[in-house]
Amino acid sequence: SVSAWRVNIAQFDEKEEMYQISFHDKWMFHYATEIKKRVQTGLNKFRESYDPEQILFLQYETFFNDFECLFSQLEKFFMLKIGQETRNQIEKELSIASIKRKSKEYKDFTEYDKMTRFHGHHIFTGEPGSWRKLIIEEDHNSITEFFYCELEAWGYIEG
Repeated sequence: SVSAWRVNIAQFDEKEEMYQISFHDKWMFHYATEIKKRVQTGLNKFRESYDPEQILFLQYETFFNDFECLFSQLEKFFMLKIGQETRNQIEKELSIASIKRKSKEYKDFTEYDKMTRFHGHHIFTGEPGSWRKLIIEEDHNSITEFFYCELEAWGYIEG
C-alpha cells in the first residue's frame, strides 16, 4: 500500500524526494484497503488452491541483496543447477540499481515493460521495511494492526 501511494500519488523513487504520510490519509488508506483485498481474495486463495510442493513462496527479506540465497532456493525447489554465467547475467539484469535504471523509462504504474512488468518508480530503496521511512512513526502500529491477519498468515508475525 505504501508503494502504491508512492508510485501513484507521491511519484518519487529517490530518497531526496521522499516525504512522509499518515496511514490515515485517504489515499494511503485506500491503497491499504485494496492491497488487503488482493491478499485475501487473490494471494491467499492462490496458496490454498495449490499443493505447497508445487509452488515456491519466498519472503523478499530472506533473499534481499543475496542472489546466492535465491539461487540456492530455486535450485533446491526445481532440482536444477544454475550455472555461473547465468547467475552473473541474472544478477546484472535484476540488481536493484539495474531495475531502478530501467524503471526510469516509464512514468508510473500505467507504463511498464511488457516482459519484465517493471513500471515507473518500481523501486524506492529496495530495502525490506523501507515503508517505515514513508509512514509517520506514530502510525507504524496502525498499519501493522490493519494488516495483522495477513502478516501473521504469511509468517511475518508470530501468533
